Amino acid sequence: MLHFYNEELRNERECGELEFWLRRIYSGVLYHRIYRKRYPENPYYVPAVIRLMSEILGNKQAKVFEWGSGISTVWYAQRVESLVAIEHNEEWYHKVTGWLQTNKLNNVELKYIPPTNGSFQNYSQVILKYDDEFFDVVAVDGRNRVDCIRQAVNKVKVGGYLILDDSHRTKYQPAFDLLTNYEHKRYDFGLLQTTIFQRLK
Repeated sequence: MLHFYNEELRNERECGELEFWLRRIYSGVLYHRIYRKRYPENPYYVPAVIRLMSEILGNKQAKVFEWGSGISTVWYAQRVESLVAIEHNEEWYHKVTGWLQTNKLNNVELKYIPPTNGSFQNYSQVILKYDDEFFDVVAVDGRNRVDCIRQAVNKVKVGGYLILDDSHRTKYQPAFDLLTNYEHKRYDFGLLQTTIFQRLK
């Protein structure tokens, strides 16, 4: 069980100008120029979240669902029993497919679901085909994130986790109101932020 704390959500618009630029330099230099070069195989989450998820997924028995495929898809696939990954971009879908084949990972169901007439409804609602409490982890790092979370609320097992990347962005804050059965902890790294929610009931 994670130990959570409650604190005000903050984003770059809520810091002073000096703090904003210090955080920008911190994340720009340490994360993008140093951390990413040293760990190119890691998802684009805050480093503390990657360490935590590595521990949570250590037994390789988890079922994971993610919106937004990429490096994270390969990373998850190497650590879980099964993974469903949703991608809206056809070029990126083919690129990730190639990565999975190169790494001989056959435990992934990678779905290409483009928008229909500009709508991402089918994209966000694809998780509804699965039973409630089916997934150990749901990662939200693609398009239409608030609606994706709305559809995923009941699909995470009790005790399971939902990850929202870039959770500092104002447009994603309604997601926190949707997850009333969850506790959360945010992880900051300069201007970057990833929040982990854990389902309590």
